[in-house]
Amino acid sequence: METYLTDMGRSVNPPTEREIELVQRVIKHQLRDCLGSIDRGPAVDIGCGRGEMIGALKNLGFHPVDGCDLGVEQVRAAVAAGFMVERKGGLDFLNGRSGLAWVSAIDVLEHIERIDLPRLLQAAYESLREHGVFVARFPNPGSPFFGAIQFGDPTHCNILGPGALAVLLSRVGFCRVQVLPARPMPHGLRSALRSSVWRVAEAAMYVARLAETGALGGPLTENCLVIARKPSS
Repeated sequence: METYLTDMGRSVNPPTEREIELVQRVIKHQLRDCLGSIDRGPAVDIGCGRGEMIGALKNLGFHPVDGCDLGVEQVRAAVAAGFMVERKGGLDFLNGRSGLAWVSAIDVLEHIERIDLPRLLQAAYESLREHGVFVARFPNPGSPFFGAIQFGDPTHCNILGPGALAVLLSRVGFCRVQVLPARPMPHGLRSALRSSVWRVAEAAMYVARLAETGALGGPLTENCLVIARKPSS
């Protein structure tokens, strides 16, 4: 974890405003059907990396926003960008917290040992206030391109299907668990073309799955999202 960004060939610099804005636009696109109904308030991002999500959440009206990461390079870059970030694991970071409106774990769950995952989800649940949300993105084993993303990172140690995660979330008390595809976001001519091509390819794959199994099944995107809410007591 000391040199994760360097080892993976990623930037070790603080995030730019353009990078933060892009993350913000992705959130608004992928959560467009539910983002407006999420109450604003305190938020945390687990495994925050360089802090792009922290900046995006601030721009979306959440306050205060802080995060954690185990990576030295990630924490250094996030702090240099002016964000409140601690070098801690998610479980330690959430311990004792309460009243949060949002907890996110973007590209994190695949790094968590399976035996530790229920405890992290429980900690997220306990840290949220009523109607607070937990949002996660993770590699989708239902995607035909799953192998490239899951096995392209040597720190990935867990494979979790969206249905299995939904069950774990329900067991710790979450309700209204939604699984969403992380489809390409059109934000220019080239990306709009990519998005259109993906929609056609996705439809063809759903037809093939329907022919084999008699059911459409879940998302086919490389990653998928899950959003779950804490109910009223």
